[in-house]
Amino acid sequence: MARIVVVEDEADLRDDLVEYLERCGYEVRGAASGSELDAVLEQGTADVIILDVNLPDEDGFSIARRIRTASNAAIIMLTARSSLIDRVIGLELGADVYLVKPVNFREVEAQIKALLRRQGSEVGLTLVYERHGF
Repeated sequence: MARIVVVEDEADLRDDLVEYLERCGYEVRGAASGSELDAVLEQGTADVIILDVNLPDEDGFSIARRIRTASNAAIIMLTARSSLIDRVIGLELGADVYLVKPVNFREVEAQIKALLRRQGSEVGLTLVYERHGF
């Protein structure tokens, strides 16, 4: 079973995305900050990290850079920052996918499946669940 960490400081969005991905068959943990992500990763590796850019203690760009130097985990940036320069920076710092909020959870799931196929990882079942228009 693929392991996913959702790093998002907006609690409702984080909880909804965690719930959705669990219903899709993934093992999912949530974190509200870079330091919480570090604590989650100390307990075990992740196959995919979904990462917001605007976080309270460390921005997602620097987190992506740190992750990329130490891990082969796939990184999906999921952020409200939509400028071309932000997208380019995110991808250059190690993100595999850059999605702009609001996003449909099914699109996030499809990106996860594509990344896991490239990694050769197991893919969970798809269950449809939408909330808040994502």
